[in-house]
Amino acid sequence: MSLPKPAKLIISMFTSDKNLFDLYKEKLIKRFGEVDIESNVQPFNFTDYYEEEFGKKINAKAIFLFHSD
Repeated sequence: MSLPKPAKLIISMFTSDKNLFDLYKEKLIKRFGEVDIESNVQPFNFTDYYEEEFGKKINAKAIFLFHSD
């Protein structure tokens, strides 16, 4: 059996507090390494499913790609 090939870790985050993106980005960098690609913060208004937990104004930082090799 062969070992799996190295892959990229993709993390999608959303929150009503934009300040949390930078806080958790730093924690993720310490754990997984530098960011390869990072999306802009965008409104997440595709559903009201998360409204009770997060409020009405949810923001998404859709994708982080980290080196995981």
